[in-house]
Amino acid sequence: MNLHQIEAFAIVAGMLALFVSNCVRYDVVVALVLSCAALTGIVPRDKVFEDFSNPVIIVVASVLVLGRVLASFGDHAGVATWDG
Repeated sequence: MNLHQIEAFAIVAGMLALFVSNCVRYDVVVALVLSCAALTGIVPRDKVFEDFSNPVIIVVASVLVLGRVLASFGDHAGVATWDG
């Protein structure tokens, strides 16, 4: 195993530990993992934010925002069946 493989496994292990412990929000964990991968050189620094322009990322972010808004209302069924 070379150094980059060990660093990648350590980052993934830390990420899984943070997800399982549920003490840090998932978006913060993802930002930390991306930062660590860029700082260690696993991901080239010029390509760190390259895939954020993908339309799928926009759709996933929109669904997460919409889900948070619906959760803040408290009654999902009432909002989903509202006829206008």
